[in-house]
Amino acid sequence: MTPQPLLEVRNLSKSFHGRRSGDAKVMKAVDDVSFDILPGETFGLVGESGCGKSTTGRALLRLIEPDSGSVSFQGQDLLKMPRKQLHSTRRQIQMVFQDPYSSLNPHRRVGVILDEALKIQYRLPRKQRTERVHRILDRVGFAEDYYYRFPHEMSGGQRQRIGVARALIVGPQLIICDEPVSALDVSIQSQVLNMLHDLQVELGLSYLFISHDLSVVRHISHRIAVMQKGRIVEQGPTDEIFSNPQHPYTRQLLDAIPASHPRLARERRTALTTPVS
Repeated sequence: MTPQPLLEVRNLSKSFHGRRSGDAKVMKAVDDVSFDILPGETFGLVGESGCGKSTTGRALLRLIEPDSGSVSFQGQDLLKMPRKQLHSTRRQIQMVFQDPYSSLNPHRRVGVILDEALKIQYRLPRKQRTERVHRILDRVGFAEDYYYRFPHEMSGGQRQRIGVARALIVGPQLIICDEPVSALDVSIQSQVLNMLHDLQVELGLSYLFISHDLSVVRHISHRIAVMQKGRIVEQGPTDEIFSNPQHPYTRQLLDAIPASHPRLARERRTALTTPVS
């Protein structure tokens, strides 16, 4: 029996108008997008840069106000919530951003950054907040002394772990990961992805994992949606998308994944250009 979705997105749309005076041009960044995310699932949203992936993620949290559609989290439509109720609901849905440096305040120590998230969402005594910060730092693989460090004293991978810790500290059920490893070296990418997987198993988290890199999405996702020009053109279980892509754009994305050997690249091109019956 399939569990009830944690998040249900239906017919989500967002357009942007030209910025120049008199410019009537309208760009549909997100066009009638629908998908579900199940409890404990990683749902990958993949496509080339500019296809509307990040706009979709921000629209779910109303960091960008969508034009139409519905976003139901645990049966409640986030797009119809008053701001006060939305603020408290955001404890359950957090976001990890692409750039781990610009998303952290460079003038504040790590402990203060994490403590601030708790002060905004919960009214806890200082001692309890400090203990919780140390527990979260330990969960993402940091020793106690990282509490006193500034973001500029850490590597990109370490800063992204702090981004994950900031999302985790308020106790969410769903984390929207917006290109969380694209700015990192390949070896560091795998460390962060493995950490996200371990946290998911340990805490029962769900992820919306946004990326332009199909190989990364394949590594972490249970199901994938392929996005092109603001629309989802194909979605399904990860293995099915990779073994039997139905849409030409999905085939193009798969063909763009670097192969480990020229012979494998030729075989893949042959397979991907064979018409689907």
